[in-house]
Amino acid sequence: MNIAIEWAERGWIPDSVIRLGIRRLLRLRLRQQRQAEGDEPRGAMARLIDELSWGPVAVAVDQANLQHYEAPTEFFRLVLGPRMKYSSGLWPDRATTLADSEEAMLDIFCRRAELRDGMSVLDLG
Repeated sequence: MNIAIEWAERGWIPDSVIRLGIRRLLRLRLRQQRQAEGDEPRGAMARLIDELSWGPVAVAVDQANLQHYEAPTEFFRLVLGPRMKYSSGLWPDRATTLADSEEAMLDIFCRRAELRDGMSVLDLG
């Protein structure tokens, strides 16, 4: 299986073949799930809904943050716009570059926060 993943990641396997493989794996997983549930076909779904309703919003947050902050600053300089904004961007019709997208989103932040010239802001979250 590892060689198939490697070939797919290198682009050597057509998307149509990858999709067929994914569908096959999903059918297999559904069959296994049905066998495990036996007479309770909605049991797993009900448990999942309950877990998602009452569980934490995010899991393994510390690990995710560690991975995120492991990326060197140079990486962000290469992939982000001049404002180094990685949380979101806005692409109105007039935005044609990443810099335009950053400016459009920052403009919305400032308007919604009712910021004015001369104000000091620590963080907008």
